[in-house]
Amino acid sequence: NISFLFNVDESVDVSKKFTSVEGMNIHRVIQEAIHNSLKYAEASEIKVEISKVVSNLIFKVSDNGKGFDFVNAFASSGLGLKSILSRVEQMKGSMDVDSSPGNGTSVTINVPI
Repeated sequence: NISFLFNVDESVDVSKKFTSVEGMNIHRVIQEAIHNSLKYAEASEIKVEISKVVSNLIFKVSDNGKGFDFVNAFASSGLGLKSILSRVEQMKGSMDVDSSPGNGTSVTINVPI
């Protein structure tokens, strides 16, 4: 019983074409963030939001789950988070993870277009 919300802001040019590598990286980043929410967060709501700010696309996956200590998770195995960061860096983008125990998680990637 998880509610999924998906929103693409009207500022986003939905006709934008990505290379196959860019498209696969974006797909895998969103997939991994959703997978982490489903597997670990015990969330009842997951949101995927896409917006445009200046010449960047912003992809945000957030949940209302139990959250986690990002520093310790990234320092330990954290292959999912490391994979996300690696893919984002390949696209010359940036990643921000906002989470703390009891406060849900949001993973935001910023990709230049």
